[in-house]
Amino acid sequence: MAYRILRKSWKRKLKITGYIAGGIVLLGVVVVYFGFVLPFWGIPFNRGRHGKPPITPPWALECWLWEDDRNNAAAVTELLDGYAAHDIPVRTIMIDSPWSTRFNDFQVDESRYPRPAEFFTQLQERGYRVVLWMTPNVFEDLRVVEGPVTFTGEFPLDEYPAYIRDGAAIPMNISRNYTGMGDKDSTGLVTWNLYSSGGARDFMGTDNRVTHLESECIAGLCTLRLDGDVKPHSITWLLPGKPTQVLQNDVVLQESVQWRYDPRRQRVIIRNPVPGTAWTYRLSFPLAM
Repeated sequence: MAYRILRKSWKRKLKITGYIAGGIVLLGVVVVYFGFVLPFWGIPFNRGRHGKPPITPPWALECWLWEDDRNNAAAVTELLDGYAAHDIPVRTIMIDSPWSTRFNDFQVDESRYPRPAEFFTQLQERGYRVVLWMTPNVFEDLRVVEGPVTFTGEFPLDEYPAYIRDGAAIPMNISRNYTGMGDKDSTGLVTWNLYSSGGARDFMGTDNRVTHLESECIAGLCTLRLDGDVKPHSITWLLPGKPTQVLQNDVVLQESVQWRYDPRRQRVIIRNPVPGTAWTYRLSFPLAM
């Protein structure tokens, strides 16, 4: 009996010694890894998984300028010349919106920046980096998806495509040309953004007054009727071609004065600064369109 108790005591001491030795080894591994391996070599196999971190270019950390008062080439040049005259180094000039004809259509507004290729090249030859402001949204309202159809795409959770039903009519309050649906001259007007023809519908304003809108296109004639509480308005109508004639309540409107056609955006634009209770617009097109 005494021998068996002594044997158990020996096994217990051996087990405790093993635990202590294992703890010392584990502690040593932790100290070596966090004290030497991680600071000098990083996480093992991590380089092959992530690659080398990008190095920020020096110019990105130098002086940037941002012109957002007049938004045109003359203002940018004046700003850069002013800094150069006072010997203040500048590396990057950011061209803020609206530099394009609308949000993210990548078409430079040449009324603001004439001969853009020449202008931007001159800035680069002077040693400036040129950055153009934009958002992650891209407008493709000329692209039509015929349904029913199923397609897939990958989008971040906070970014997703928005679709507009063909025939939609959207009343908008436009005061700048960011959207491409108007400009500063649209201030004070209700901008009716129309996508082809879409039947009849009613719209209630913030004053609870109703505007009735009806549109249709048949055999070379597109008709738009507005009645009810019709405020001064601008019509931006997506149509496939330029009309040969535009009538407003049977009166011929003058092209380039009262209406115009934008071939790039495929839109007829009509402005009427006069309030009323009933307006009818008739747009005539070649039958072969």
